[in-house]
Amino acid sequence: MSSKQPVHESFRYFSKRPTTPLEIIEKVEDFVRKDLEGRFKDEFVFDLIIANPELDWWGDEFIHIYIIYEGDQKKLDGKWTIGIERRLLEHVPEIEPLNTPGHSFIPRSEWKNFYKEQIP
Repeated sequence: MSSKQPVHESFRYFSKRPTTPLEIIEKVEDFVRKDLEGRFKDEFVFDLIIANPELDWWGDEFIHIYIIYEGDQKKLDGKWTIGIERRLLEHVPEIEPLNTPGHSFIPRSEWKNFYKEQIP
């Protein structure tokens, strides 16, 4: 198993690097995909889900989840999607020692034009 983790460019400002094991990252991505597909069925296509270990401005590690989708943004149920982190903590307790995860829903068209440069 590779010990190399995806690293966001903003980490160059920190001497500390994220240390989240790859198996936890994969569990997070798998859970989020199943959670979203279970709720939204065929309303959206979730092209890519990236659980990227990042450091906040204080150097504390957390996982940011980038959800690249195709579909009508108006149909994303904000009351439900805001609970992704809570459900994730219940199903992947190994991330508990880290700070609370964050997430971003990114339309496929925006990902291709901007975010592909930001996240490996």
